[in-house]
This record gives sequence, C-alpha cells and structure tokens, in this order.
Amino acid sequence: MKRISLAVALALAVVACALPAKPPVVTPSLRPLAVHTCVAGATVWLDGAQVPALTDVADANGNVTFPRLPATLSAFNLHATAATMPEYGTVITMTPSTDPLVIILGSCAK
Repeated sequence: MKRISLAVALALAVVACALPAKPPVVTPSLRPLAVHTCVAGATVWLDGAQVPALTDVADANGNVTFPRLPATLSAFNLHATAATMPEYGTVITMTPSTDPLVIILGSCAK
C-alpha cells in the first residue's frame, strides 16, 4: 500500500512540475504628476506622443493631479486655461522616473 501511495505522489509531483508556470502579472511603473495653477477651476490638460490626452479641472486651491503617467515618460505638452487667464502652453521635458513630479505655474502672490 505504501508503494502505491508513494508512486501516486511521485506521479502527481511530476505532472505538477511539467505544467507551465503562470506568468507573473507585470504592472507598468507609474509616475504621479501634480500641477499647481494658483487658479481655482482652471482647466489643465496634457497631450503628446508619449502620453494619452488627459484633462482635469483644478480644485479650490488650484491643484490638479494626474496620478498615473508612465514612468518612461520623458516629454509632454502641458496646457492650462481659466476664465480670468490667457491660455498657457509649454513642453515639459524630464528624466524618466517613478518620482512624483510637481509643476507650479506662475506665482500665487496677489
């Protein structure tokens, strides 16, 4: 009886080892971006070859956060506009990283 049980256990072990392993789930590295506009309700949008078009509206403090940019990103276009301000646009270039990126547009001094 022990020989049969041992043989069955060995056979199951061989079958288990022969099955392909499930590939690991790879989550791409992400980089958060915070934009401080100093203008509540400002519309901020990003676009470019390396980033999908993203748009958001600034909160009461003038802040907008884009939490899921690719860490491989090295450049994108940044645009901002508000009812009381002219449209602003610039190209942002940076070193790819997962470190958070903070951009401050203008001075909040009144």
